[in-house]
Order: sequence, then structure tokens, then C-alpha cells
Amino acid sequence: MNSVKENLHSIIDNFNDDEFLESVYDILKEKDKQQPGEIWKSLTDTQQKEVVRSVSEINQSEKQISHNDMIKRNQRWLEK
Repeated sequence: MNSVKENLHSIIDNFNDDEFLESVYDILKEKDKQQPGEIWKSLTDTQQKEVVRSVSEINQSEKQISHNDMIKRNQRWLEK
């Protein structure tokens, strides 16, 4: 974890876009204030069910495709 912090510090120290840095700061500040489960609790019942359904599909091997197949299927969008 220290290497991530060190790398992040290094990038920030050398970054010259103050507007972007303020956006990153705001994101980190909000993340720091969040309590565990807060995002989940903010979802509607329908949204929570959709997340659970999506996770279930991710774990079904018959619904998974290889990386190469995904590239072939989506080549027209990947070239732009």
C-alpha cells in the first residue's frame, strides 16, 4: 500500500493542472467521509436487485466470453 501512496504523491507533486487536482481532492474527500455500505443503502430496491443479478451473471461461466472474443465482437467500437 505504501508504494501506491508514494506513487500517487509523486504524480501529484509533478501535476500542474490545479482544476484537475481539485477534482481529485474532492473525490478523495468524499470517499473519506463515506461510511461502509452507504452507497448500497442509497440504492433503490430495484437497483439493489439489479446489482445482485449482475453479480450472479458474472459468476456464471456459460455467460462469460474470452477477452479475444470480446475484442472480435466489439472491434468496430474499439477502432475509433
